[in-house]
Amino acid sequence: MRLMRARVAVVLLLVAAAFIAASPWLGCAVVPMFVARRVIADVAGTCTFGGAIGFPAGYGVPGFTGPYWGSLLVGLVYVIAALWVAGRKRAM
Repeated sequence: MRLMRARVAVVLLLVAAAFIAASPWLGCAVVPMFVARRVIADVAGTCTFGGAIGFPAGYGVPGFTGPYWGSLLVGLVYVIAALWVAGRKRAM
């Protein structure tokens, strides 16, 4: 029972770390989709690789500019680690 609680706690901590790590990318992608009603592919491309793909000149949400592919990648690594810990059969 104690190992199960520890595993759940580790999975929750890894998911929280994934959210915190990917929050710059999420902030860049979510704000324009709901505020400016942009196409998801345009927003995801701009937030991942930077530039103004499909956006007018001078576009930018204050605090959310630039390529955030690194934060997205680190967040995905944390999610994969959480899935790995959750799927292990043996004790930690």
